[in-house]
Formats: sequence, C-alpha cells, structure tokens
Amino acid sequence: MFGCNRGYDDVNKSIQPSQSSVGTFVKIDSTNIKTSTVLYDFVLSNNSIRALIGEYNNPIFGKLKSESYFQFSLQSIIPGPNIKYDSVAIYFNVQEDGLAQYSYGNPDEIQNFKIHRLTEDIYLPYGNIKALYNNQTYTFDNNILAEFSISQKELAIIGKTKNIRVALKSDFGKEIIDNYRTYLKSDNDLTKSVKGIYIKSENNTAVWGILGGYLRLYYHDFYGNNNIKTPYNVDIPIGQKVRNLQVDRQNTALANLSSTTPIETQTCFVQASTGVGTRVQFPFLENFEKDLKATKVVINKAELVIRPDLSSSNGETYGPPSQIFPYLLDQFGNVKKSNPVTIKDNNGVELRTIQNPFTLNDQAQDQQVQNDALSKVNFNNGEYKINLTTYLQGMIDGKRDFKESILIAAETQSIINENNTFKPPLAEINSFVFYNKPNTPYNIKLKIIYSTF
Repeated sequence: MFGCNRGYDDVNKSIQPSQSSVGTFVKIDSTNIKTSTVLYDFVLSNNSIRALIGEYNNPIFGKLKSESYFQFSLQSIIPGPNIKYDSVAIYFNVQEDGLAQYSYGNPDEIQNFKIHRLTEDIYLPYGNIKALYNNQTYTFDNNILAEFSISQKELAIIGKTKNIRVALKSDFGKEIIDNYRTYLKSDNDLTKSVKGIYIKSENNTAVWGILGGYLRLYYHDFYGNNNIKTPYNVDIPIGQKVRNLQVDRQNTALANLSSTTPIETQTCFVQASTGVGTRVQFPFLENFEKDLKATKVVINKAELVIRPDLSSSNGETYGPPSQIFPYLLDQFGNVKKSNPVTIKDNNGVELRTIQNPFTLNDQAQDQQVQNDALSKVNFNNGEYKINLTTYLQGMIDGKRDFKESILIAAETQSIINENNTFKPPLAEINSFVFYNKPNTPYNIKLKIIYSTF
C-alpha cells in the first residue's frame, strides 16, 4: 500500500483507476487493448506427439483436414533359416500412460480412412532449415493397402486396449520378409524397401490422434524331421510421423486471413497447428506515466486475462487447448528468434542447426519475460491468465519498444529442449474465440496493480 496526494480525476480517460488514493487498483478493460488475428507459418510437423487423421467443418474456423505420413524403424531380427511368411497388420496406439486418447470435432458418426504406400522418402532437409512443417506432402501409390473405419464407441473400447489393428494387403509384408533375407539390416535398408505409409481421410466429421504404433509381420518356421510348425511375429515400430493439414476458411470471418494480411476486428481467434493466433498490443503504455502525472510508475502486478467463448459450436465440440503460450513480437510484428542451436548425434557429430522460431529469450531481459508470462497459462475456471508484469514494466521504463506486442498462440513455446533435441508441439488442433469489446463476458482484460511516485 502507499499514500499520496495526487488527484486522480484528471487522469487520461484511457486509464481507469479507482478514486481511492491509497492502494490504487487499476483495471483497464478491453477497449484499451489493440488486437488482431494473424497467420504465422512456423508450425512444426515432424516429431509431433500425435499424428492426426480426419476432418471436420467448424463454422467459425472453416474446414480442416489432417492426413499423416509414417516411417518405420527396424529394431528386431527375424529369426530362423526356414521362415515362411503368413500375413501383416498395423497397430495404431491411440492412448499411452500419461497421454489420453485424443479426438476433436463430432466423432458420433463412423469415420473412414484409407492407407496407401509411400513412394517418396520422408527426410529432414539439411542446411539452415532443419524442420518439416504442416504443409509437407509426399507422393504415394494410388493402390490401397487397407481401408478401415472407427466410431466413438470403438474409440471408447480402444481406450482400454490402447490400440487398433488394421490388416494390410499380404504382398506388402511378404516384400519385407523377402528383402530381409538379402539386405534389410538397418533403418536405412528398411526405408529403401518400405518408405512408409500414408493415411487419408474420407469425408469425416472429426479428427483423432495416433500416438504411435507398429507394423507386425506374422510368419512361421519348421524345425526337425517332423516339420513342426512354430508361429512367430516381429514388430517394426512407427518412427517419424509427419502431418499434412489442409484448411479451407471460405465463408468464415477468417476468409481473407493470410501471413501478410492480419484481420483487425473485435473478435479474436486462436487455433493450434494451423498458425492462427492473436496479436495483442498496449498502445496506452506510451503515455502511461504522463497520463498519471507521475515521475515513476512501478507495476506491482500485471495480468492479462482471456475468457474463451465456449458457447454454440465453439464449446464442447470444438473445445479450447489446455494451455496457451505468449510469444514476443518485435515492433514489426515478427516473432523474435534465438541464436542458432546445433543438434548432434550420440557420437557428437553435428546433424543440423536450427534457429528456434518460438523462443522468447532473445536477450536476458526477454528470458525473464518468458518465465513470468508462462507462469499462468493453463485453462482453469473458464479463463487463461498470463503474467505480464516484467514485460509491461520494461515498456514503461523505456527498455522495450512500446510498439512491441505479444502473440497469443496454442503451440509449445520451444522446439528445442535442454538436450538440444526436438521437442514436439503440445497442442493439437484445439481452438477458441474471445473478444476485445466492452460489456462482453468472453473478452480480454488487462488488470494492473501499480504504484506511482
């Protein structure tokens, strides 16, 4: 608490403090915050926690279709000199310990999918660009390896068994067995033989997630003079997973949204994995001290509160992400980037160099901003809370350009973890809407407690 004799009646009307001069609490509503919906293009696809397959039509965000590519990783030796091939199937894991089954949209109807064989290698490019993004595509064989369907009821059963089994065409597995006899001894050899598979969505109403899985080869062997038949199977795990997301925003409020054309309206949008986020600016900060007729303003606490609109189709069917992430933008609206990070293999050999597009720690000062901002971003009690105390104080003190801003997005804050390896995105395709207009229950507000001197 503090005491002073300043008169607060002449404070600029963009600032709305209480009339008490002791323990002043200022609540600045959404009319003092500038927002715009933007489209960014750095959403990673490779090494995602889940592959996403399916599609839906959200009347707010448009039509979204997600299809996925899979590589396999040879980790087992096929035993026996007299093996006889039987069949092949693929198992998809939809739930693991600590990671729940994921579906998004309206899964009540039966969802249909087709599996094709890839005819192009999945690879990470070299040079300065070391990641794959959500618009990546690969060629595939038009012949279908398998078709399968799934319903919400089956997903509930799968939640207990944790996987779904799909039989593939027999000659697909026989080729692996035949090639193994000659040269399949490593992942690279396997990739030469089987580049991977592609799962295509067929007019569905929901998207569901695949955490991983494995290709299972069934075969048998004969031993001894009695030709005793001994059945075997060998599992070839799914390795790299790459998503391809296609979005059609026609006939929505986001129809004209592009990476160069933000939308400045009072309705704000955030959608994970598609690059849709909201830029938040605080123009009143430029004259904050002047408006208060203060020589010094110390922000004791600044909290950005966002209440998503969960009504109608944006509610239970298309729910919000469990957490959001605030990223620092420069005065031109570009995401700040860190110094390049070198990725090495287990032998210390340099594999690739990445300049992290999500990081906040462009400077030591920004590292503190990141730590503060990420302290309260989980969706709890119907709202997100983001601590901006350090960030706003830096603007008032002139250490930051007041034209800087914050991007509210739903992707993980970093693609690099402490061991310099890829860290997958946390959010899937969850979305929400909020507003920047007064007298609405689902608006954005900046709450500030400050002292003046």
